[in-house]
Amino acid sequence: LEAGRNSEAEAAFRQALAGFTNNPDLIGGLGMALLRQDRRADAIVQFEQALARAPNGDNSGKWRSLIASTRYWLTLQQADAALEAKQVEQAATLYAQAHELQPKEVNAVLGLANVALAKADDAEAERRLLEARRIEPGNRAAIGKLVQLYGRIDPARMEAFVAGLPAGDRGR
Repeated sequence: LEAGRNSEAEAAFRQALAGFTNNPDLIGGLGMALLRQDRRADAIVQFEQALARAPNGDNSGKWRSLIASTRYWLTLQQADAALEAKQVEQAATLYAQAHELQPKEVNAVLGLANVALAKADDAEAERRLLEARRIEPGNRAAIGKLVQLYGRIDPARMEAFVAGLPAGDRGR
């Protein structure tokens, strides 16, 4: 697993689990191997099983954290796919769910901004992009989308926005 040979690690964990079916560390290790192969839904199942086997064990906090973060990234992945498929309402629902899971993480907020842009709702897009900047002030995507938005709706506002950026953010 540490060498990055994730499919081999998956096979090794599955083989080990054949003899030790209730070992939470082996189950969680299988989850890690699956996660590193971008098989998030399968990984969540393994992390939940590891936690169920040892809810107060040494690694229970790790399994809880991995469940939460993997669920967030899986939901974001689904939201991105929905938006790409022009399923804007489905994308909005999924981005909102992701935002509820990790309210201090910027990617779901950027997704909600993209939904607003897809709906031609400039006011909501601006609100979400400014929210993204509050979470992560130097976020390149948020800055770039704000520059594009302001450039489209009010070039003078864009110039003022860019002039107000820290010098390191102006060239982004």
